[in-house]
Amino acid sequence: MNIANSGSVNDIAKALGEDGEEFRKIHSPVLRKFASGELNEEEYWQKLSEATGKPRPQNWYELWREKAKQNTCLRTEMVKFVDELKQQGIRCILLSNSIPPHEEIARERGWYKSFDSLYFSIRTGFYKPDIKAYENVLKSEGLRAEECVFVDDTKANLVPARQLGIKTILAISPAQIIAEVRQGVEKER
Repeated sequence: MNIANSGSVNDIAKALGEDGEEFRKIHSPVLRKFASGELNEEEYWQKLSEATGKPRPQNWYELWREKAKQNTCLRTEMVKFVDELKQQGIRCILLSNSIPPHEEIARERGWYKSFDSLYFSIRTGFYKPDIKAYENVLKSEGLRAEECVFVDDTKANLVPARQLGIKTILAISPAQIIAEVRQGVEKER
């Protein structure tokens, strides 16, 4: 899920009594700092309060979490596919722009168990599409770009990966992702 476009942002705007589109302009840089670990959750709300001149909502702690619980659904076919790739000896690494509430809920639901390694913007400080996010994974994992495939649902996040020589797939649906990855794996053999 792209956190910048999630329904949570609309709920936060509404809770602060702000207009959705104008609020996004204010919210985007604050969210980026939150998701990069530059701000903790309380500081995130403080910055929004300062930028809008509105007090922090009473239910500030629950806003992200409740919406994340509603909006994030596990794609069981993707989990099975990741497990299938791992059985073939293919390493599966997650690179995600994430905020603490989303990561907490996904961990509670066991969504990350199938991955070999996890790279969250809140831990690394690198927010996609910053090329450093991809370079960090390559370096940390001891990988060459040309031996990797990067799947993402945001076109802008594919650009730096391609610049580094990583093969990319724009995620449209689970079936499409699985078909394209399988096709790439078969070509490599």
